[in-house]
Amino acid sequence: RIPMEIFVAWDMLIRYGKENLVSLVNSYHQQKRMEERLKLDSYTNLYNKKTFDDYFPALYEKCKNNHIPLCLAIIDIDHFKQINDVYGHIIGDRVLLYLTQIFKSNETENIKIFRIGGEEFALTFQNHLIEDALHICEKMRFIMESSIIPDIDKKGVTFSCGLVCSDKRFSGPHNLAKAADTALY
Repeated sequence: RIPMEIFVAWDMLIRYGKENLVSLVNSYHQQKRMEERLKLDSYTNLYNKKTFDDYFPALYEKCKNNHIPLCLAIIDIDHFKQINDVYGHIIGDRVLLYLTQIFKSNETENIKIFRIGGEEFALTFQNHLIEDALHICEKMRFIMESSIIPDIDKKGVTFSCGLVCSDKRFSGPHNLAKAADTALY
């Protein structure tokens, strides 16, 4: 015969074990959500510069090792300081968010977008030829330029884009990023 204290102990272990397991699972999911939020720019919800710095070298190596085309675009909003100075930072923020919407509407599994500075962005195009990446960037540029943003004097906001595709000239992700940045200017 099993003493009643053993049944009580088992009941407590099961009850508290179940509660602890639920608590651990919740804690795990909360930690994963926080880790994902840390990858994002808090204003635009695009991936941030740290995420780009972590992601791009790994993507570069993956594409290189698997002979997959990789293009990188560095984009900068033209005359952004002037927009902020003339129309105010609220309007500048509106421009950033509008461009973010354009970028997000073009984001796919193979196109990732990062905010790497105030008005500077990086776009990676995995498994895209340079002509395809150029077409996508040009489409986004046209949408931005032809859009009317409230409170800006009916002038389209433009951006500049430096676009490169990996090949034998670039010995690593840093050189590819530097070439895209140089192409921007």
